Amino acid sequence: MFDLTNVETGDNFAPIPSGTYSAFVDKCEFKTSEKGSEYLNVAFKICGDDYMNRLVFNVYNLFHPKEQVRNIALSDITKLLLASGIDKKTLTFNSRESLLESVYSCRIDLVVGIKKDPGYEDKNVVKGYKSTISEPTAISTTDIPF
Repeated sequence: MFDLTNVETGDNFAPIPSGTYSAFVDKCEFKTSEKGSEYLNVAFKICGDDYMNRLVFNVYNLFHPKEQVRNIALSDITKLLLASGIDKKTLTFNSRESLLESVYSCRIDLVVGIKKDPGYEDKNVVKGYKSTISEPTAISTTDIPF
């Protein structure tokens, strides 16, 4: 028997607070908008902190009819890949699958904000990416034990 009368359900759809969170790409796929433009939909999973396993979504309009929108998407996806440690020299992809493979490997610090639109529920938005790779620590000769 299970007594669920005192179980806290929480509100898993309320946005997480603005801030920077350790995250990885949990899912990414190409989708088609109602107007027929293809885009890349990415779900980032938060790891650590009080918001473990919460998802934050971002859309990259890589095939939007407007050039400015495409350029913003290309810039954002490039920032994501660079923050994950991918070498800028290797940012050429011969297929959608190879791009998806690189995006799937991303582990970054995700900068999250909250978007407030009148008439809609507040939602999380991706504001940026930071590298989880720390700078090498300098070692002094006094640190060496021999």
